[in-house]
Order: sequence, then structure tokens, then C-alpha cells
Amino acid sequence: MRKITFLLISVVILASIAVFPATGLGQSSDQLPVIDDAKIFQGRIGEVEAAASKLANQGADVRVRTILTYGAAANLDQYEGQLEQRSPSWIDQDGIRKNNLIVLIGALQERQTGLYYGAYWEDIIGDNWLRIQTDIMNPLFNNGDYAGGTIKGLEEISRLIQGYGQSQTGSQGEMGLWPIALLVAILLVIGALLFLNYRKNRARWLAVRQKAMLAKQGAASGINELIETVQMLEIKVNVTAGKLVPEEAATLRGSLEKAKRLIDVSSQTYSELAHSAGDPENPKLGEAQLGVIDGEYQKILGNLRQARESIQGAEEQIVIVRQAIDGFPGKVAEINSGIEDALLKQDELKRAGYKSTYPADLVAKGRNTLEQAKTLVAEKRFIEGTKIVSLAAEQIKQAIQAANELPLKKQQAEAAVPALASRIEQVKEMVNNSRDIFERLIQGYAETSWESVRGNGTEAENRVNWALDVYDDARSANGVEQQEWHKALELLEKGNNWLAEAESSMKSISELEVNLIAERQVAPNEINAAQTDVATAWEYINRYDEDIRESLEDDLRSAEVKNDLAREELRKEKPDYFKASKLAREANEAADKILIQARDEHETVERLRAKAVSSRREARAKVSMASEYFEDHAAVVRNEARNYLNKAVEALRQADATADSSSQISLTSQAESAADQAYSLAQRDVANSWEGHQTTSDMPNMDLPDIISTILLPTIGGSSGHNAPWGSRRSSSPGFGNTARRGGGGGGSTNWGSRGGGGRGGGGSTGW
Repeated sequence: MRKITFLLISVVILASIAVFPATGLGQSSDQLPVIDDAKIFQGRIGEVEAAASKLANQGADVRVRTILTYGAAANLDQYEGQLEQRSPSWIDQDGIRKNNLIVLIGALQERQTGLYYGAYWEDIIGDNWLRIQTDIMNPLFNNGDYAGGTIKGLEEISRLIQGYGQSQTGSQGEMGLWPIALLVAILLVIGALLFLNYRKNRARWLAVRQKAMLAKQGAASGINELIETVQMLEIKVNVTAGKLVPEEAATLRGSLEKAKRLIDVSSQTYSELAHSAGDPENPKLGEAQLGVIDGEYQKILGNLRQARESIQGAEEQIVIVRQAIDGFPGKVAEINSGIEDALLKQDELKRAGYKSTYPADLVAKGRNTLEQAKTLVAEKRFIEGTKIVSLAAEQIKQAIQAANELPLKKQQAEAAVPALASRIEQVKEMVNNSRDIFERLIQGYAETSWESVRGNGTEAENRVNWALDVYDDARSANGVEQQEWHKALELLEKGNNWLAEAESSMKSISELEVNLIAERQVAPNEINAAQTDVATAWEYINRYDEDIRESLEDDLRSAEVKNDLAREELRKEKPDYFKASKLAREANEAADKILIQARDEHETVERLRAKAVSSRREARAKVSMASEYFEDHAAVVRNEARNYLNKAVEALRQADATADSSSQISLTSQAESAADQAYSLAQRDVANSWEGHQTTSDMPNMDLPDIISTILLPTIGGSSGHNAPWGSRRSSSPGFGNTARRGGGGGGSTNWGSRGGGGRGGGGSTGW
């Protein structure tokens, strides 16, 4: 029954791989076959994944993991158990290890490997798990070939499974059925895949065919519809164009011709497609051919859309022309009525003693514009005539409004004239006062300080004079003789604008004086503040001169020069206080930035010194530890390790001899690395000598030299029991390290480089 179960699982897995090839895309991390957290596979991780995949094809649920250390766990077996409980895909519904699970783990820091398996593999791996690690994997791991060791281990498991299946074939008669069952399963899977692929392709083909057929139907109905529409449009265009001059009718005819041309092209293309092999209803056409045909019909639909837009544009133009033709008489009548109303209003104003010259001028303009519009319409220029008649209507409307507003404009003008006169006097006084201010500026300040307002007084006086002229003209227009109150108000508005410009010019002069007074008070304080900051920066730079680059001193001297220039500016008979304050502020800002940069540079050097001290201390400790280890095992440590120790000592000596922190850090890093390498090689030499000692201890009648017993007998790190020293070779009891859960299974961990005997469902730890 185990044989049949094995075959059934294999068939199901093969079928799953064939039908669902992409299910791995959604895997969580515990489902991934290979995770190289220790980064020991490097460029060969693909080969490891291939070996795991081959084993998975034989029915195993494979997990390969590499870790730097198992950390707080008591051993690798306990770590695997904890990892198993955190990985849902590793356990079954009862919370125990899945029966087809195979786990390979390598712990880099502890130099241990672990092989664990579910109950299903007990008969296959139970007697071999320790041998797979100690004889196949760990020797390669010990030489640094981690990927090769893992691959060889997976391949050995695969070989055992395959051999087990073959041996079972000859032992049971019913097993002769499994090739047939496998073939049937494969054929079923292939058939299902082919059917699904056919349905998918068929659905896609039908969708493309339906799209092409809809495009064809849309093109056919659109062409038929637009042929009738354009025939009716042509009649309308001909009728409307007959009422217009040729140039105004040209737009209409152009829209019509464009629509006709597009429809003709569409109709011809449709006919060519229908009489060729491009009919989408042809069942022999493939998906690509249908796509091309659909594109051709889509082009026809695009032309028809443009034709509809041209037809719509022509229809809108026809409506405009008809409205212009039909509405023109009404517009003329409306304007004539407005002219009569304007004339009646003018008569009323005359009887009230007003002169209505302004409204009368607007009425005259309106009449002239109306006659121009009539002339255009008589010449069949209806579109242009409609625009002109609208202008005439607006002019008559303004004439009526001006007549209605005439009494109000009279009141406004009569009030605005004296107001302008009063404002002129106020601005004159402002100009006189500003002249005095400007004189003070000239006497007390440098020319560069007040040149921005030079000429303001002259410009202000000119504008006051222009306002006086406008005032006189406005009084005349406001008089009894003229009564041109609209004109008077326009003149008064100009006068007020000129006075506003004069006021702005004078305001600039007074504000400049205020600012100069403020700068005169502030400038000395700015200079003193800058001098203080410059002195502070100099004090810091001088204190830590060795840590700060020379260019900062040059920058600080430049800042100091700026502040001196500011001080010299204040000593002048007519100082430019703006310039002095600006120089002082620039010097102050520069000194602040320089001080910040100087502090950053000093603190950076201080941190570098501290790092150099720390690096030298750590390197010295590593070199010392390696040296002591060499002394303790001098008889077995080889020249390669000694060369690395010599390099470490020399690099440390050079680090002590130099004063440059960066060089010290680089050299101590070299010393530390060389010391680590020397220590590692020395440990290897000691481990190899220990293995040689164990080999000789098994040989009868052999006397060991005293030096071997003195150096090699103590274990490194004081380990005992299941955690043997690195590089040791030790037999393991059958039950050692077994981590099987309820439901069976087993496995365990070994230290890389160990050799040991194994038993069913057992495991153990030995040195790598």
C-alpha cells in the first residue's frame, strides 16, 4: 500500500504541475523551496532550486534554508521545530510535520547542517539521513562549497526515492499497473489543458469576430444614413447659397463638399472590403486577420464621424443665415423705433433748457450705421449686414441712455469741477513740501541714496499743470453755452488721474526720507553685530585650526573686509546708509555660515578620531587573541595562518605610527581582517590535527607524542555531548537529535565535517 500511495502522490503532483504551472506566483515565504538568508549559495542558487525542484517532482515538499545562526534556540533541532510551527505549509491540519516534507537547514555561525523529514519518507531516509550529511554534504561544506554540498544532498535523497520506487515495482504484482495509471493521468491532464486552451482561444476569437462584425454593421448603417442626410443638406445649401454672395456661401459649400467626400471614400472602402476576403463573417479567418479587418472598418467609422461634424456645421450656418435674413427687417424696425424714442427724449430736454448735442451725435452715428447695414443686405451680404445692424442698435441704445442720464451728468459735473480745483491746491502744497524734503536728502545723504526719486518733483509739477488745463476745459464744457456735461466728466477724470500720479511721486520722496533716517540709526548696530560674529568665528577657527580647512579663513577675511567697507562708508561726509547696512548684513550672514561650517568640520574630525581610537582598540584585541591562540597551538599552526598574523601585526604597527585618522581606520580595518583570517586558518589547522589524532587513536600499538596530547585534547569552547568541536569526527547514536513530531518522521543536525553512524528515525551532531 505504501507503494501505491507513493505513486498516487507522484501522479497528483505531476498533474498539479501541468495544470497549474503558475501557482507559485502567490507563494508566501514559508512556501518557497529555497531561501538563502546566509547568502552562501551566491551565484549558484539557481542550481540549488533546480535540485529541489527535481526532488519535488518525486512527491516531496522540499524546503532548503540557510541561516547565519539559530540564535537563542538550544540547538539546530529546536530551531527547526520552532520554524516548523511558524510555517503553515510545513504542518498538516493536526499541527504536526507533513508526511511528505523534507527540510535541509545550514547554520553558518554554528557550522551545522540539519536534515528533517516527514513520516512518509521513514523507510527511505530513516537509515540514511546521518550518512547523507556526514559523508556527502559536510565534506563539501567544510571546503566552502555550500551550494555543491546542498545539491549533492538533495540528489542523494532523490536517488534513494527513485531506487525505493524501482525496488517496490518488482516486489508487488499490482505495481505493474502504475505506468498505465501514470500515462492515463498525464493524458487526462494534457487533454484538459488542450481543452482549456481551445476554449480560451475560441472565446478570444469570438470576441474579435464580434467586434469586427459590429464595426462592419455600424459602417453600413452609417453610410446609408449619411447618404440620405447629405442629399437633403445639398438642397438646403443650394437654396441658402442663392441668397448670399459667393464668398459668404463658400463656407456652406465647403462643409457640404467635405461631408460628401468623406462619405464617398467610406462607401468605396466598404465595398472593397465586402468583395474581398475581408468579410468578418467568414469562419475561416483567424484572430489576427479579424483584427486587421476590424481596424479597416474602424477607419470607415472615423471618416463617418468627421462627415457628421461637417454636416452639423453646415446645418448651423444655414440656421444663422436664415435667422439673419428673416430677422433683419425686424431689427431695422426696432432701431427706427429707438431713433424715434431718442429724438422725442431730445425734444423734451430742449424744452427743459438742456443742450442735447452728445445724445444727438450718438443718434446720428446709429442712423449712419443702419444705412450701411441696409446696403450690405441689399448686396446679399446678410451675415456681415447682421453684424453691422447689431452695432447700430447698440449706438441708438447708448443715445437713449445718454439722453436719460443728461440731468444726472449735469449734477455730477457741477460737483466734480470744484472738487478738482480743491485737489489741485492740495497737490500743489504736497509738491512744495516734497521739494524741501528733497533738498534735505541732497544735503545729508549720498547721491546713490536718493537717485531713485530724482525727477519726481518735475514730473509732479507737470501733472499739476495738466490738471489745471483740464480744469479750465471742464469749466468751459460745464458752462451754459456748451452744456457738454459728458465731456466735462471725461476731462475731470483725466485731471484726477494726473493728480494721483503726482501724489504717488511725492509720496515716494517722503517715504525715502523715513527709510534713510531708519537706516542711519540701524547701520552702526549692524556693523557692530557683524564685527562680533566675525570675532566669534575667528576665535573658533584659531582654537581648532588643524581641523578646519584654510579656505574658511579666506572666506572669513572677505567677510571682515565687507564690514570694514561698511564702517568706512559711515565715515563719509554724505554716507550711503543703505549700502553700509547691506555690507554689514552680508558680513554678518557670511560669518554665521562660516562658524557653522567650522563647527561641522571640527566635530567631524573629532568623530573620526574617536572612530580611529575604537578601531585601533578592536584591531589590537583581535591581533592579541590570534597571537595567544598561535602560542597555545604553535606546533600545529601552519605558515599560511602565520603570514596572515604577520600582515595584521604590520598593519597595526603602521596604524600606530600615523597621525591621520582616516589612514588609521583603514589600516586597523586591514589588521582586523587579517587577524580574523589568521585565527580562522589556525582553527582549521588545529581541527585537522585533532582529526589526525582520532585516526591514530583507533590504530593499535601506536604511541602519541606528548605535544599532541597537550595541544589537541582540550575541546574548543568547552563544548561536549551533542555540540562537538568544529572539525571533529564522532559517531552518533541512532536516536540522537531526532526531531520527529507526532505522526512519525525524523532527522537531525550535524556539525559540518563530522562522520557518524546512524539509525532508524535518529540523528546527531558532529563537527564540520
